[in-house]
Amino acid sequence: MNKWRVVAVVLLSLYVLTSPVEAQGRGRRSKRARFQRTSTTTSLCTAGPVAQGETRFADRLPGADAGAKINAAVAALPQAGGIVDARGLRGAASAAATITLDRPVVLLLGSLDLDVRATPAIRISSPGGNVEIRGVHGQSVLRNGSNMSSKSAMILADYGATAQASNIVIQDVTLIGGSSAADSYKRGIVFRNVTTSAVRCNDISGIEQPSGGVAVGDAIAIDFNDRVTNSQIENNRISFLAQGDFHDANYRTGIELESPMVDGFNGQVSGATPLPATVSNIEVTGNTVLNGTHGMGTHNVSHARFTRNTAIGQRHRNMIIYVTNDHIEITGNVLRNAGSTNLIADYGNSYLTITGNTIDAATDGMGNNIALMMGNSHVVIRGNRLAGANRHAIVVANKGTDISITENTIVGFSAGPTAYSGVALIAGPGKAWGKVKSGGGLDSINVTGNEIDNTLGGDRSGITVLGRDGDDDSDTPVTNVTIGSNTITGTTYGVHLRKGGNAGAWKVNTGENTLRGVAKGRVADDEEKSPR
Repeated sequence: MNKWRVVAVVLLSLYVLTSPVEAQGRGRRSKRARFQRTSTTTSLCTAGPVAQGETRFADRLPGADAGAKINAAVAALPQAGGIVDARGLRGAASAAATITLDRPVVLLLGSLDLDVRATPAIRISSPGGNVEIRGVHGQSVLRNGSNMSSKSAMILADYGATAQASNIVIQDVTLIGGSSAADSYKRGIVFRNVTTSAVRCNDISGIEQPSGGVAVGDAIAIDFNDRVTNSQIENNRISFLAQGDFHDANYRTGIELESPMVDGFNGQVSGATPLPATVSNIEVTGNTVLNGTHGMGTHNVSHARFTRNTAIGQRHRNMIIYVTNDHIEITGNVLRNAGSTNLIADYGNSYLTITGNTIDAATDGMGNNIALMMGNSHVVIRGNRLAGANRHAIVVANKGTDISITENTIVGFSAGPTAYSGVALIAGPGKAWGKVKSGGGLDSINVTGNEIDNTLGGDRSGITVLGRDGDDDSDTPVTNVTIGSNTITGTTYGVHLRKGGNAGAWKVNTGENTLRGVAKGRVADDEEKSPR
């Protein structure tokens, strides 16, 4: 191992994650995913010392523009690598060609506003990785000043066709993808087949796709795409030019973790054998995502933790746990003002932990704060504060199993005129959700110790269990559901049990709940009974 590889490994070891602990056996709660640092620093955005070694100063080398000077500096280094100090390139400059980092290098950027005109703007292709791009926060800018349209990334580390790379860091760089949705880069930073790496403390804006109904592809600011492991996305700020429309065919996502899938639903609709997750052990913490259609998302990911992130004003979902994800922890985040659902988990996810989040104001579309749809299992929803849902604050539907909903504070749900609930358990599947191969039903659901307060008036329920609605064409079992020790205030119904003609198995235990200002306490199949 050469000295530059040793130096890079030492620098990156501060951010390496250990593998989390697997939970064993059905019915047991997943042990909390354990992400540990080998050491700690006072600030995630404080860079360590620059390694000593061979250095080339980009401003002192020939080149038609600033990008050419940086490429000349890289080429002047030995294959073992070194430092390219580009801090002498200052002010407005341009790069007509791709900047290629093809050997282990630390690229230092200073107060530079670089108009990039190639796709990608920077390509990281050093064999094995060991590359760091380090800027000055708010001063080192890569800008699509010529307003070209590119489906490529601004910074691309794609090792899909080669051996896995490691120790790649992008820090304190400002990326401006464009000034209009039509004329912009469609990706900000993309990693593929990379491990023990980090994207942190960057400002990313203008990564766009045109709004409207014609699908031309999605825009993603930070994309960990296939075989990315043991890596971090930390303290980045991402913003989009405009929210667009709820019905947009082109999504604009802040942070996406995605593994390949056998089809668009990874076999959950077609019945095909799902592909295994290749993206794993990812920590996403302290990021802010504004506007767009989706704040953060996972597709077929194993073991990831989302903590202390803020996603506001996505026109669709602030966070989506889409297909066949497992061991995902969502803790201490702020999700606010979603156009549809603040946090949704779809299609065959397992071992999800959703705790201590502040989630409010879901307005259009589905209008829920938290929605578990289509085959989720082994889920803990605990200690969250939920407010302002246009429909249900929490809804579990279609083959939800082993789900615990406890100690949440729910206020001001269902601002619309229709009857909705603080917590809704819907057996389904119904036509809307019937595509999932797992079928309908609910089993082993625990709803206890929640504070549900709705003073909006209207025909609303604290907790609803629905066996079958008007769209269902089959009977679905509802078994081992426990509802108790909840405090419900200001609703029409306290606990509303609605079999809806469902002839499937029905086992719902409603224990003691505290009801305050509730017109009707416990109602089963429209037969009003005494509050209890």
